[in-house]
Amino acid sequence: MKLKYEGPLLNCAFSFNLRRYFLALAWECAEGTLGGEYARFMGVRHFSPADRPPVRFVADEELAYVAARAREVHDIWHVLFDCPTTVQVGERLHCKDCFFCTDLY
Repeated sequence: MKLKYEGPLLNCAFSFNLRRYFLALAWECAEGTLGGEYARFMGVRHFSPADRPPVRFVADEELAYVAARAREVHDIWHVLFDCPTTVQVGERLHCKDCFFCTDLY
């Protein structure tokens, strides 16, 4: 997967791939805010955004970006929906990702 993207979808592409920097900023957010709750969620579980493996086996550049973005924001869905980190809940969140990303909702 490329580090720099170009194309219609990718012209405005943003990435949480700043990883540790983004989490460091989240720790500065107040409790009860999305950033503060995200930092707490990640800290309690000893998770790091940098632990997410890169997308592989996706030849299309735009699809690879979408897959990477889904991985990057997955933990934020856990925070927004106040969900535990179980396999069953993770799969349900992936289904929500599909609906949100494809406008099927």
